[in-house]
Amino acid sequence: PFHWLAEYYDIINGNGGLDVIIGNPPYIDYHANSFSYKISKYKTINCGNLYAYVLEKESQIISINGRMSNIVPVSVMSTPGYFSLRNLLFKLGTNYYASFNIHPCCLFEGAHPRLAITLLDKSGKSDVFVTRYHKWTADERPILFHRCSYLKLNNDIVKQRMSQSFPKI
Repeated sequence: PFHWLAEYYDIINGNGGLDVIIGNPPYIDYHANSFSYKISKYKTINCGNLYAYVLEKESQIISINGRMSNIVPVSVMSTPGYFSLRNLLFKLGTNYYASFNIHPCCLFEGAHPRLAITLLDKSGKSDVFVTRYHKWTADERPILFHRCSYLKLNNDIVKQRMSQSFPKI
């Protein structure tokens, strides 16, 4: 495992963390008995997937006004088992979730999980913005992100739905 503090001590300790993190972490189910190392002391341990632990680690090493964005499975916003991750990110600032289907086209050729692009802005207040569940063709790829339109969820809805799933508008 990579030791962030040792590798980037001056940035994390001296400057308060990284300003921007962009990632595409591994989407691998974690079972303690199937890995040669043990993951512990994570608030998101119950999520059972390495990408949740990566996002939690990112949230610890990003600066107080930093931003982080990741391409992860849509489970980040739509599976009850990821409540601890959604809750952690919500408490840190403004969250944006864009969700994408795999039919008729997928974000990455050869990769077929349904994906979401997440953005956390730690300088904002705790809000959640979501897009519709995008279904698109390969011809639409050049304009796909221009078509993303976000809707702010009412915080009462966010609190009601946090342990279940966020709607895809």
